[in-house]
Amino acid sequence: MCTIADLGLAANFAKLWAAVFAGWAFLRLFERLSWVVLVAFVIPLVDIISVWRGPTHTITQHHFGAYTAVAIAFLVPGGGAAYLGPPDILFYALFLAAAARWHLRVGWTWFATTFMYGFTVVMATAFDVGGLPALPFLSFGFLIANADLLWRAMRPSADSSESSPASS
Repeated sequence: MCTIADLGLAANFAKLWAAVFAGWAFLRLFERLSWVVLVAFVIPLVDIISVWRGPTHTITQHHFGAYTAVAIAFLVPGGGAAYLGPPDILFYALFLAAAARWHLRVGWTWFATTFMYGFTVVMATAFDVGGLPALPFLSFGFLIANADLLWRAMRPSADSSESSPASS
């Protein structure tokens, strides 16, 4: 509705919050922390293939208007915009919500994933490429911010298997 009413900024925020809420809702499907970790390892490969030669590549190269209709724009220095697709924001919200749900480092997760998104934008601008897969960087940020906690949760001792974050 905001797009039809030519309210670009409101439409951008509506798309952002829709993707965030979808990520939070998506977390309800995960019964174990190990599932989130598995996703953090799988989605980078899927995103790389999609951006390199898959559906994302086709859409951004041949139907950019369709992409910008669903992508969330973030202004960058120089007057341009960096676009993140709904899956980028969905997984960002998923990883932050997972950090909160399983008592990981929420602040460090936010910092690392946000920093990695910024790094992606800087790299795309510096190398003058149309776009880079953001999910590998996002996943890395989530995993590195919580590496020791994830390792302990994935390999609990026999005594702590009842109270491990991976089993909750």
